Amino acid sequence: MEINSALVIDDNHGDRVLIERVLKEQNPSMLVDHASNYFSAFDFLKMQSYDLLIIDLNMPGRGGVDFILDMENEKIKDVGKKFILTGAAIDEPLREILSDRVDRFITKDNGMRSLANVIHTLKRHSA
Repeated sequence: MEINSALVIDDNHGDRVLIERVLKEQNPSMLVDHASNYFSAFDFLKMQSYDLLIIDLNMPGRGGVDFILDMENEKIKDVGKKFILTGAAIDEPLREILSDRVDRFITKDNGMRSLANVIHTLKRHSA
């Protein structure tokens, strides 16, 4: 799968910049938009479709779980892969709820290396 556009949804500015750098290393011409919260992410999705969503699980207010479930409720399907990014382990009940709704779970402690590997693998399989 060729990834030419991504929406990074994370309340931490530093993480958004780092994720964009990882994505651009894999595809320098990739469109990367940033949303710092649930509401701005939905605003982006109303204007643009994306090949990849990278969603922080734990954001203030409405977080990644709400975002994933509400995407389904709003019938937003014009997106490619969905990755959940989290700073902590995901408990099993939550993993079960999200497992058929997202493509990957990546923890931030080793996430940037994992994210780069996943993007590289997707790129290689699309060639």
